[in-house]
Amino acid sequence: MYHAILLVCAMANTMTLCARGYEAKYQQAPHLSYVDPNIPPQGQLHLPINHIESYTPYHLFAKQHPELTAMQYETLIKSPADDKACYYPLLATPTNVSKNYIELSINPGAYFHDGSNIKVEDIAYSIQMAKKSLVWQQYSQPIRQLIQYPETFRIEYTGDWHEIIIALGHIPIVQKKTLLGSGPYQLSQQNSQQLSFIKQDHYWGKSHWLNIGRNLYHKVIYHLITHPALLHQFLSTQTIDLYPVYNAKQWHLLDTSLSEATTALNQNQSHYTQYLLFNPETNALKFRQAIFSLINAAQINQYLCFGQYQNIESKPISIAEALSILSESKTKTLQLVVLSKWLHIGEAIAHQLQQHGVKTELITLPTSAYVHRLRLGQYDLTILGTEHHPLMQYSDLLAAYIQPPIPYHQDLNLIDYQNQLIEQHYLHPLWKSSQYKIHHDSTIKLDHLDGLDELDLLSSWKIK
Repeated sequence: MYHAILLVCAMANTMTLCARGYEAKYQQAPHLSYVDPNIPPQGQLHLPINHIESYTPYHLFAKQHPELTAMQYETLIKSPADDKACYYPLLATPTNVSKNYIELSINPGAYFHDGSNIKVEDIAYSIQMAKKSLVWQQYSQPIRQLIQYPETFRIEYTGDWHEIIIALGHIPIVQKKTLLGSGPYQLSQQNSQQLSFIKQDHYWGKSHWLNIGRNLYHKVIYHLITHPALLHQFLSTQTIDLYPVYNAKQWHLLDTSLSEATTALNQNQSHYTQYLLFNPETNALKFRQAIFSLINAAQINQYLCFGQYQNIESKPISIAEALSILSESKTKTLQLVVLSKWLHIGEAIAHQLQQHGVKTELITLPTSAYVHRLRLGQYDLTILGTEHHPLMQYSDLLAAYIQPPIPYHQDLNLIDYQNQLIEQHYLHPLWKSSQYKIHHDSTIKLDHLDGLDELDLLSSWKIK
């Protein structure tokens, strides 16, 4: 975990914020390295999405998919997919950074979809709404207040510097009166199975070096596909054009298809780790040790993911010892509560526990119901996915709706805190990966993207 941010002057009018030990990749670049600026305008792009609960960022009772947010809304600063340790100015430029505040000036060339300029009151309103949102609340927590000056504004915050940088790079800015955004697309049609976004021809950022290529398509259509097994079918029938694979979905399926392609991306600044988390109320250490010892993560990795992930050896005690402990305890039926997208991993874990005589009830839920249940503490075990990166913060490890098993203090190194959770067997690492794959139609060229830490869905592809 990095507790300091360096302010880097990359250009005369640009100030870039980077994690300690990292330098900005871009200084005077005309565009991002993974973007081809010479691609002519395209027609339609079809993408999958696994839930459509809300298409506005600050719906108080629903979770919006981050991809949908990026279509219509932008942030004050932005981190490119190939430089995740640094944030560059977008809607605003940092002018002064201190231990407990950051001053910024609004980009005078940026404006909302109706052509109106972005104002400090819009930024203040967005932060206020973020503090009430299921999704953005975790990012807005460090922000204490916003103060306006004649030419700049100041955001005062508590906690570490990296937390406010993450906040400014994630909170979507909306127009206070209309909730309009400033992004490259605007919602045009919707139903229960699709969302269609149409290109903003007068998009302010189409010539901004960070945004070149982001409004390439006339229309982007998202198709609701809730079951991972259907993704390959939809791609084969050309209903969708691509889908990224981060989690345990069968990566081998596409290898037999001649009409499609697969691109594997190696992440250079981050890696993804999947964990099991015990409810903090389960305070018997030996019991937690016993349960984790019965789970064979390597076997699940091989069965579901064909060994694509890196196994993490973490066997607290032997299976014989674990069974002995469980035989002496009054074991109730364990509730394994997981998001719907992790159904197959949950099934494998529940099956292994049941094979050893541990009664296990698997409960799969959509996002909003899952968040509500964990907030109430109504679970024994759950599955977490965590991305480790240079600007990692507490909420990347444990979301705000999860009661921490051990109190976390801001002066504690996050990696040390994570190790405490593992040593106390509240947290159990299953495997990690620094690679993911993208299955895509053969007309879209993606093999130039190696080294990205995420797929920038609006500007990553090149057309053959």
